[in-house]
Amino acid sequence: MADKLLHSNVKEKIIKCFFVVNKNLPNRISTDFYRKALAIEFEQDNLNVKSDYPIEIKYRSIKIGELKSDFLINDKVLVKVVSEDTISKQTGEEAKLLLKLGRFEVCIILNKFGDNEFRRIIFTNDYKK
Repeated sequence: MADKLLHSNVKEKIIKCFFVVNKNLPNRISTDFYRKALAIEFEQDNLNVKSDYPIEIKYRSIKIGELKSDFLINDKVLVKVVSEDTISKQTGEEAKLLLKLGRFEVCIILNKFGDNEFRRIIFTNDYKK
């Protein structure tokens, strides 16, 4: 049950910002504009925001590429913004991959089309190599 508490204070602020942006922007606005508005809202709520945060992909300790998370909040929680009817299994798997490859343990998926739908993905460092 400790997983439910992992970075919950940051998660609650992220979700609050998500609801505020959804309330104030039209539903079908460009995802780029949506991300910019979300970054502004995060900063207004005193969250430390890094946009387009890179997660390195390594093979035998050699960097072969990188994946990006839309945001890294307070150096603890990754945020992925999607525009889907409902959060897909593939999106959940992509979030798990970001966590598996990086040092972070929590990723919040925010679905801007999904009627305020969000999902919290946890992959603790205990399970990583």
